[in-house]
Amino acid sequence: SSMKVPQGYAACKRLLASDSTRDALMVGALGVSLRLGLATAYALLSPRPLEQYGDISFDVVAQNLLNGNGFTNAPGLPYSNHVPVYIALLALSYVLIGRTWFAIGLLQSLLGGLTAVGVYALGRLLFDHKVGLLAGLIVAAYPYSINQACWLIDTTVFTLWLVLTVLCFLLAERKQGGWMDILCGLFMALGMLTRPTILAVLA
Repeated sequence: SSMKVPQGYAACKRLLASDSTRDALMVGALGVSLRLGLATAYALLSPRPLEQYGDISFDVVAQNLLNGNGFTNAPGLPYSNHVPVYIALLALSYVLIGRTWFAIGLLQSLLGGLTAVGVYALGRLLFDHKVGLLAGLIVAAYPYSINQACWLIDTTVFTLWLVLTVLCFLLAERKQGGWMDILCGLFMALGMLTRPTILAVLA
């Protein structure tokens, strides 16, 4: 077992030294920093109550979940205007960080960075390294995507599931199944439970 540690360390070092890993980290870091920077600017320059940062119904249902009232807009009244994944993520962020606007901004900034990395991987897979890097940088710095990550809305989460679904589908096709089939189904299901319109996009 003593030999596994240096071998594992060497493998990690090789991975981090590769151009693709460095570029993926750069794209992700840019995406996160731009989104979190704008979120912080909103909070400092235009402070408002949490419910004014987007669709308040997401926040209300998330609070009801945490308070033991179930998936409801008001206690005892079932709610079906939104599907549950984004609301569940909101509730989780409230538990881990607190019901603050920073919790939402941080969560969606991280997911936006992951989306940019996913697009970078798609570009590399379909074309080449340069195309992947350019595509990832465009998504990381795309103003609409940056702004959406700063609001109480499910766009950032939905986009991540969509990108991961397409990426896993392409990988499953090239590798002829296996775990990628399962991941493709998982991310598609998460997308449907965030915005059912993912089926129309993928069709």
